[in-house]
Amino acid sequence: MASVRKRVWVHKGEPKTAWVVDYRDADGKRRLETFAKKRDADAFVQRSTVEMHSGTHVAKSRAVTVKRLCADYVTSLENKKTDGGTLSNAYLSSIASGIRSAINPSIGHVPTTELSVADVESMVDFMRGKGVGPITVRMRLKTLMRVLEFGIRRGCCGKNPARVVLKDLGHVPSSKIKQFTKEQIDSLLEFSAVRGYGQREGVAQRTDLYVNLAAFCALRYGEISALNLDAFDFDAGIVRVTRALGTGGEMKGPKSRSGVRSVPMPPHVAAMVLRWIAAFKDSFHEGFLFAKPSAIAGRFAELARSDYEAWSRLLVRAGLCGAEDKQKPHFHALRHFAISWWLSRGMPVVDAAKLAGHSKIDITLQVYAHSLAAECDHIARIREMTEQFFALKNLPDAAPARALVATQMQQQGKTPQ
Repeated sequence: MASVRKRVWVHKGEPKTAWVVDYRDADGKRRLETFAKKRDADAFVQRSTVEMHSGTHVAKSRAVTVKRLCADYVTSLENKKTDGGTLSNAYLSSIASGIRSAINPSIGHVPTTELSVADVESMVDFMRGKGVGPITVRMRLKTLMRVLEFGIRRGCCGKNPARVVLKDLGHVPSSKIKQFTKEQIDSLLEFSAVRGYGQREGVAQRTDLYVNLAAFCALRYGEISALNLDAFDFDAGIVRVTRALGTGGEMKGPKSRSGVRSVPMPPHVAAMVLRWIAAFKDSFHEGFLFAKPSAIAGRFAELARSDYEAWSRLLVRAGLCGAEDKQKPHFHALRHFAISWWLSRGMPVVDAAKLAGHSKIDITLQVYAHSLAAECDHIARIREMTEQFFALKNLPDAAPARALVATQMQQQGKTPQ
């Protein structure tokens, strides 16, 4: 039971008064809080009683500023990564950016025990005043929510007002990636198969291979960049996805457990991979088809800039955008096309979700519901779909390239798959 008593003392010849709240917290530890006015002390007693009953009370002596809590949170994430966690450099950079640009400037000075819904709403107003879009506002609020959850576990704050504000904001629809039509894919494949003016042969072949792996196997850009020789089973006609290359050059696991998967590989894509292996195998680093080591230990060189330039030029050559257009079709739209193509040709949504590496079938339903059709055998149908797509064109024969690779590997004393 809390008690309020008046304290009187003399300081430099002048009488002083204060009101002291004497209470025990939820752990039974005695706490003292001093106030200048009795009404403030009484209000604290009422508030702390309610908080202790709800399990959210934290003594002021355990409070830190929001800025300090954010710093501790970032340190804990960095330690997790050092200890072998799956956090990417891009994720850590995004968290640090949100803290630096939004949280610290607006509410970094507020003690964690005093942080209120009004404080978090002021942070939202601060971001909107800076012209921050609604999607980024939600992202920064989620960062603050995770920081406060971390603080609750550490015992330096009792409530999470960011969760309340997020709920009030409601759902903000994300910007959708515009999907390609079959005619646009036709044009892309036609031009990607031909080296552009002034383009190096290796860059042209790599771009063509990236486009086909995304458009027919629904692989993400980072997943393609992380492929190595062990990922391919040419006899079974599948490519195994087990890792992805992050934007910071680190090799990491897929976005979720479902991201580890085996995807059927159409014959013409297998032939393209075999030709790439035959032509550039000697330059592979530790068996990776595309990833190269960087000057930073444990990281790989970032391919994104050169690949983005090659992708942009391909879009212009294929007539899908202008050279000066700022909003160019996204490479990820190739993956969307592949999944939509599977579904529109009768693949069950459960199978499509599995091949796409979606952690929940809801994701597939929300994004690709317009492509749903009747059930079919997905592995057999993917080969049939590819033939339908090319309208029975003469697909590249994989046999010569496979024989060449087998000969090279036998000369090196290795057994081909």
